[in-house]
Amino acid sequence: MKSIKLSRRTVLRGALGGVPIAIALPGLEAMFGSGRQAFGQTAPIRRLGLWFWGNGIKMAQWRPTTVGPDWTPAPGTAPLAAAGIKEYVNIVTGVDVKSGNLRGHHSALGALFSGSEILPQDHPDSNYRSTFKQASLDQQLAKELAPTTRFRSLELGVSNKVVSGEGTTLQYLSHNGPDSPNPPEYDAAKAFDRVFAGIATTPGGAPPVVDASLALRKSVLDAVKMDITRLQGRIGAADKQRLDQHLTNVQSIQQRIMQSMTTVTPPASCGTQTRPKAVGDTRAMENVVLRNQLMSDLLAVTLACDLTRIFSVQFSGSVGYTVFSQADPAITSGHHDLTHNEGGDQPQCQKTDIFTMQQLAYLLTKLKSTPDSDGKTLLDNVVILASTDVADGKSHSYTDYPIVVAGGGSGYLKNPGVHYKGAKENTSNVLLTVMRAAGSQIASVGLDKGLSSTPCTAIQTA
Repeated sequence: MKSIKLSRRTVLRGALGGVPIAIALPGLEAMFGSGRQAFGQTAPIRRLGLWFWGNGIKMAQWRPTTVGPDWTPAPGTAPLAAAGIKEYVNIVTGVDVKSGNLRGHHSALGALFSGSEILPQDHPDSNYRSTFKQASLDQQLAKELAPTTRFRSLELGVSNKVVSGEGTTLQYLSHNGPDSPNPPEYDAAKAFDRVFAGIATTPGGAPPVVDASLALRKSVLDAVKMDITRLQGRIGAADKQRLDQHLTNVQSIQQRIMQSMTTVTPPASCGTQTRPKAVGDTRAMENVVLRNQLMSDLLAVTLACDLTRIFSVQFSGSVGYTVFSQADPAITSGHHDLTHNEGGDQPQCQKTDIFTMQQLAYLLTKLKSTPDSDGKTLLDNVVILASTDVADGKSHSYTDYPIVVAGGGSGYLKNPGVHYKGAKENTSNVLLTVMRAAGSQIASVGLDKGLSSTPCTAIQTA
C-alpha cells in the first residue's frame, strides 16, 4: 500500500440530525511520516491536570509509612500504590500553606491551586464569601503557553453536591481570575457531545449547540461511517489497529452513558416523544463511581486526540455534601457534616479517603493504558496536581498538607515516584515544580506569602 500523509488535525466528519459531527483521531503513523518524525519518535506533548477533592483527609491513615522511592502506603494511599501506577505517584507531606488562614476551607483551596491567598468579598447573605485572587494554575499555564488545541482547557466534575452561596472559591476549581470561574461539566452525556459531537463549528465560528439526547439516540460512529471506511482503505495495518481501538473506546463510552440513562415522559405539550435523562443519582446519593469512570474515559480520549492539554477535575466540593454510601452503605451524612460530626478516629471519613483515592487511581490507570503519540503513554506525559481544601476536615488545619503529584511530566518528575516529607516548606514550592513539569518557564509562582521561587526538587529528576 502506498504510504499516505495525514494532518495531525485530521478528523472524521459527518452529520447527526443536521448538526455537523467531527471525531478527532489519536496519533497515527500516517500523521508523522518517517525518520526523526516517525510515530513514536515525536517530541512529547506535555499536559497539566488539576484534581480536587473536598474536606481534607485523615492524615494518620493516609500518609505513607516510609519515605523515598520505596514508600510503603498507608490504607489511605494504598489505591495509589496499585500495580502499574505507583512509580508515577509522588506523595508530598510535611508542607504548609503559607498564604494565611483567612477562612477555613476557602483559603487553602486558593493557595493550593493558584499559589495565592483568596480575595474576601462582602457577604450580607452568607457566613462568608470569597473568590480567587488570581488565576488557577491551569489557566496560568493556558495563558503562558496559549495552546492551539481545540479546547484551551477542559473542566469536568464528578459530584455536584457543591456549595453555591459563598462565592466562586468553594463552587469552582478553575478560575481565570476574580469572579471569573470556568464551571465544570457534571453531565457525562453533555461532556460526550462536547468532545465527540460538538467539535465542528458553524460558519460563524461558534460551536453548535448539540442536544445530548440526539447524539445518544444514534451512534456518532454511524454519523461518520463513510469517513471511517474511506480512512481504513488508506492507512496501514498498525494504524488500522489503533483506529479500531480508538473507535471502540468512543463506542464503549457512549454505550455506558446510555446504560446510565432512562427515558422520562415530558409535559403533554411536547407530545408523546421521550427524551433520555441522566440518572443513577437519587436526591441523597450520586453514582460517583460511574460518573468518575465516564469522565476519566472521556478525558483519556480527549488527551490522546490532542483536543486539549490542560484540564481540571472537581471530584467533590469544598464544604460539599456528597454522600459517600458507595464507600460504605452505612454512610448517610453529607461529607462535610461527616468530617465534623463523626466521633473517635472517624472510621467512616477514613473510608471516604480510601474511596476517593480509588477514583483518582482509576484516572491514572486509564491514562497509563492509553498510548501517546511519542510511543509512551498519556501518564508519562502528564503532571496532575491532586489535593484538597484543608489538611484535616474537622480541625481545618493548614499544616502537614496532603499533596499528590502524579504522572511522568515528560521525564521531569521522578520515576519511580517518592514520598517526600518536608520540613514545613511552602506548598507553593510543589506548585512551581508542577508548572515547570507541564512546560512552564516561570521563575516563581504565587503571590505575597504564597510566593515561591524554590521548586520542590525532591520530586524532580534534576
